[in-house]
Amino acid sequence: MRDITRHTDYWQAIAAIKLRIRTSQARAVLAVTAKLLGLYWDISRYWKHGNASAPGVRRWLSRWRTTCRPATRA
Repeated sequence: MRDITRHTDYWQAIAAIKLRIRTSQARAVLAVTAKLLGLYWDISRYWKHGNASAPGVRRWLSRWRTTCRPATRA
């Protein structure tokens, strides 16, 4: 194993793999964030258009709005 780590090709391969992992992680975070923003946007439109008239839904959405807004809380 020591002979392998002495070659610059080995370290370049490791650096390339690490870069691909970091890039994939960043893309995954952006994709999840976009999906969550879309979900929150849809819930907001649902709320604003008065579609939450079923019994208990308005109460649940009200609680959700006050407790589950991680992006808007300071």
